[in-house]
Amino acid sequence: MTHPAFRWGAWLLGVALCATLVARAAVVTDITAFLPGPATREQALLAEQLRDGVAARVILIGVEAASAERAPAAASRSAQLAAALRADPQFAFVANGDPAMFVTERDRLFNARYSLSAQVGPQRFTVDGLRTAADELEALLRSSAAPLIKPFAARDPTAELLAIAATLKPARSPVNVHGVWFDPGGRTALLVATTRAPGFDVDAQAQAVAAIRTAFDQAESKVSAESKQALMLHLTGPGVFAVQSRQAIQHDAQRLTLIATVAVGLLLLLVLRSPRFLLWAALPTATGALAGLAAVSVMFGSIHGITLGFGLTLIGEAVDYALYVQVQRRPGQNTFLWRALWLAVLTSSAGFVAMMLSGFLGLMQLGLMSMVGIAVAAAVARFCLPDVLRPLDAARLVNFALLERCALHARRLRIAVVLLAAASVLMLIARGDSIWNDELAAISPLARGSGEMDARLRQSSGLGDLRFVLAVEGETIDQALSRAEGLHTPLNELQVRGAISGFDSPAKLVPSEAIQQARRSALPDESTLRARLTEALNSSALRVEAFEPFIADVQRARELIITPDYYSGTALGQRLAAQLVERTRAGSTGAAALITLSDVSDAAAVKAGVKDAPGVAFIDLTEVQTLIADYRVRAAWAAALGGALIVLILAVQLRNLRATARISAAVAVSIAITAALLVLIEGPLTLFHLVALLLAAGVGTNYALFLGMPRARSIRESHAEPAPAELPVVLSVTLAGGTTLIAFTTLAASTTPVLHMIGITVAIGASVALIVSMAFAPATAAAA
Repeated sequence: MTHPAFRWGAWLLGVALCATLVARAAVVTDITAFLPGPATREQALLAEQLRDGVAARVILIGVEAASAERAPAAASRSAQLAAALRADPQFAFVANGDPAMFVTERDRLFNARYSLSAQVGPQRFTVDGLRTAADELEALLRSSAAPLIKPFAARDPTAELLAIAATLKPARSPVNVHGVWFDPGGRTALLVATTRAPGFDVDAQAQAVAAIRTAFDQAESKVSAESKQALMLHLTGPGVFAVQSRQAIQHDAQRLTLIATVAVGLLLLLVLRSPRFLLWAALPTATGALAGLAAVSVMFGSIHGITLGFGLTLIGEAVDYALYVQVQRRPGQNTFLWRALWLAVLTSSAGFVAMMLSGFLGLMQLGLMSMVGIAVAAAVARFCLPDVLRPLDAARLVNFALLERCALHARRLRIAVVLLAAASVLMLIARGDSIWNDELAAISPLARGSGEMDARLRQSSGLGDLRFVLAVEGETIDQALSRAEGLHTPLNELQVRGAISGFDSPAKLVPSEAIQQARRSALPDESTLRARLTEALNSSALRVEAFEPFIADVQRARELIITPDYYSGTALGQRLAAQLVERTRAGSTGAAALITLSDVSDAAAVKAGVKDAPGVAFIDLTEVQTLIADYRVRAAWAAALGGALIVLILAVQLRNLRATARISAAVAVSIAITAALLVLIEGPLTLFHLVALLLAAGVGTNYALFLGMPRARSIRESHAEPAPAELPVVLSVTLAGGTTLIAFTTLAASTTPVLHMIGITVAIGASVALIVSMAFAPATAAAA
């Protein structure tokens, strides 16, 4: 064996390196990391939209007054908040209903009106077309709309800006009170903000949320105490939810880790009465968790918040290794201990190897974290703890003789346990797919009221749910836009039929090159237009000279080409950046134009209306449930592979068919009973219950190994009968079960659903596995 100084030097160097890596790693909470790799084009587009789609960047803001009488204060605060956020470069777009903010966008649209208006065509600029437009203009100037029309009449007598405004007008608009948007109740002023950062960039979203709160507080400091009490800030949206998710996960992980550590320490101190052991037992656990997180940061570049929380699980399993070393170690009699310890690491790692091969980023992080963590924890327990801990005094073991007798009598429960397992399997089979819950809400770490507040603000602001998107793909941006234009007619028909209330297409702002060329060709040259206009106005009260700006604008429009860059620096430009996507896949380039649909009441009709259009995919953002179901099925196959690996490792290492069958059966029975209990207690299971069952299987394998593995002097003694479970083994396994139960019961108390699911699964699984492993342990030597 190597010199202690070398072992401890290697440990110190490793800890320093791992601590440096973890300290520099970013913590992310992007839920799409726990979605499966897309198997279809639609799923790939869905994953993109969940991460960085149009809806992913939106933050809805509500400034709620205590009563309708306080609405003017809410309106004033809305104006102050909007002004502060528009000056903040983190936000691409901020709207609160103030007409002044749309001046820049209106000017861009006005200057491009002859390229954007669907009314532009050869007939529009004939003598008859211009005469009709002049008659309509005179009527408008005599109507109540005259104040809105007069400023643009000389430049836009054909009213192209009105046509564009009608096309771009949302299906529903919020109520405008006191110059800003309000909800129908008149108490909550509404703002809509769009971040420049993508929705999955949680750090950037956190900064944006903090900026909103800071701007609100700074505005609040300038008003009276009475007004402060009358106003409340509400924030919702994907970015806000991502920030709340990370905060909830981190808070629970830190708090519960501390609680679990103290509780496990108290148990070990009470039983072993060794503060020295308590101090050193934390060494393998902490080192393993640190090494696992460092491996994740190196492999993936960041650490997911759920992976960080999963580090708490190592407290339960990694402490086991310190217990096995401390309680079972005897001078010169440790062959069985070391062999069992490494076999326990191998079998526990088998399930995690399957997770690593699943292809899912989330599962791969969990698998790598756990696999590296337990391997390092076992290595530290094996090579470092013997240097600092003396074996447990044999005289102390007498106090636990009753525990050994209980373990020996537990085998009488074997038939009952087998029958219970059979009943559990039958129950699970009878319930079929109803035992699974694949809804995203089931694993969301958000507070229950978050969804209601989001729906309320979204409905009041007129945004709708934005759940339906048409992704129109092409080889180039122009081809995608051209195909999107082809959908405008069927979508308008669907709007007339009531299947949708409206749609937002990037092709309305950037027509295809062919459409733009056709519209430019319809614009007459200066002399022709002046002559036609003179003839059209012969019998009109309007004077030709007044429309020289119109003639000049038409000539400029004949040379104007509209691209996405035309809107650079405006909110429209940012919207287009999210709706027009260029990407490279498998070495080939492509593009997509994204059309959002509002208030879809008949999704089937929409699907039927666009099914024959080339390159179009109908995406329902709520179909993430299908992705999660796929994830769960593939995770189940990964779990089955893990189980097969465990059996293979046992067979190869033990070379004892009876022992392999006994240990494998104990693990299988434990998992069956655990799954049935979970269904009865928790209801339908999620994919995280399934992932946690892998960990429970690893823990159960450890118990079954130490209680039922042959005590052969050499691994080649393949036909050696198992000896009875010795008291040190029983005590260490029972203590290991107790520490695991404490750690995961603590985790089960988490308010974060994912951590709760993992905790309750392993807490039940470890308890069941301990009982089943004792029931399946070999009989005494006399009985064998």
